[in-house]
Amino acid sequence: MPLRDKLKSLARQLKTELEVYRLVLRHPQTPWLAKVLLGLAVGYLLLPFDLIPDFIPILGQLDDLIIVPALFY
Repeated sequence: MPLRDKLKSLARQLKTELEVYRLVLRHPQTPWLAKVLLGLAVGYLLLPFDLIPDFIPILGQLDDLIIVPALFY
């Protein structure tokens, strides 16, 4: 699969996921804690810096691998 097709597929998937997150945030039956955690996860992903810098061995990568999926869960 050419790189262009992969990028298009990734963009479509990202657009779909963002739409799902938007719907979850607006749904009246979504608990407020879930809304807060989802907002924190999206905000953390959009930050131009990490709370724990990646140059710190092991911990720098673990924050991206553990914190963000845990917040989305």
